[in-house]
Amino acid sequence: MENKSEEKGITRRGFFQRILVGFGLIISAGATGAIASQLLKSLMPSGWFGEPYVYRKVYAAPITEINQVGASIIFEDKANNRKAILINNGGNIQAFSLVCTHLGCQVFWEKERGKFLCPCHTAVFAADGSVESGPPEKSLDQYPVEIKDGLVYISFREPTWQPEQYFRGEGL
Repeated sequence: MENKSEEKGITRRGFFQRILVGFGLIISAGATGAIASQLLKSLMPSGWFGEPYVYRKVYAAPITEINQVGASIIFEDKANNRKAILINNGGNIQAFSLVCTHLGCQVFWEKERGKFLCPCHTAVFAADGSVESGPPEKSLDQYPVEIKDGLVYISFREPTWQPEQYFRGEGL
């Protein structure tokens, strides 16, 4: 009789089992790392982490253009392609984003009704930006307003990390 030595190799089933185990280990390591980092961050003093946002103050309009109750001005921040609206709500000047918090459609201010309307899903926001009806669950974003020397300024929140800090115009 011939003595055949069997080659020890991996079967197709064994190969796929090892692949699945490897993917499982990678995914669980990533999830464990994410949970651990959030847990450690919550245990550390808040001063250890810098504020991820800064506020950029932008001139919007002279106060004379919006000093009457019910007056409104649409303002476009050309640096970041954002639209905001300044509204005089009973002597209180407020600024709101014109982006619906549901799917990002542009909302429109209906002065006669004193409401913001979103045409995409018929959402209605009150003059203070809160949701009155429709699918949005979150109020319109509100921007801080400052009046100084008869001029109205809007502060836009921006991340402290800016791509220009790390990349030059010609690429990487």
